[in-house]
Amino acid sequence: MVASRGAGDGPGFAVAPRPLSSRPSVLALVGAGGFLGTLCRWGLRRLVGERGGWPLATLVVNLVGAFVLGLLLEALSHHRDEGLRRALRLGLGTGFCGALTTYSTFAVEVVMLADGGNRLLALLYPCVTVAGGLLLALAGVLLAGRGSRAQRGAATAPGAVGDAAIGGRAAGQGPAGRGRAARAADPGRTARGAGGGSAERPARGGRAARGERGGR
Repeated sequence: MVASRGAGDGPGFAVAPRPLSSRPSVLALVGAGGFLGTLCRWGLRRLVGERGGWPLATLVVNLVGAFVLGLLLEALSHHRDEGLRRALRLGLGTGFCGALTTYSTFAVEVVMLADGGNRLLALLYPCVTVAGGLLLALAGVLLAGRGSRAQRGAATAPGAVGDAAIGGRAAGQGPAGRGRAARAADPGRTARGAGGGSAERPARGGRAARGERGGR
């Protein structure tokens, strides 16, 4: 709880916003993503298993998770972390990918390979996992960045700019817009109108003065 008093406020306390980690909706979102990620990892393990001594299922889920995380976080980094984007980050990034990938199982498998006498595979397996994960995460970042640049380019394309200009011209077709356009087309009209009014006032003053002398 954080004390908060402003100008003109009475004494009191303002409760600080609850952190995301303690909000039930966020916990439910991460939990649902984690449940789906765990199911996918279990299904891949049953489907793929081991091939030639390689713990292929763990390798696949870690590489796929690295790619998805790179793609997702780069795509979301260009926008505010709120609403649907925050839900995607928490549900798909933290929940799903966090449960899909497993470095604890990866570490246990490396130790089991080394203890089983397969020292070469125990050396290659972590190298392929780490290097492959970094490369795939980078590929996801590059792919998401390319998509973001293409989206920004489409928004600033000549057609989009032309549509905005047409919309502006359409907005200027009303009475006020036509009046502004007429004044812009003939700026002398405004000057003549102002000058005519000024010349008319002295002329009226002269006629009044002559009438007064005639009366005398």
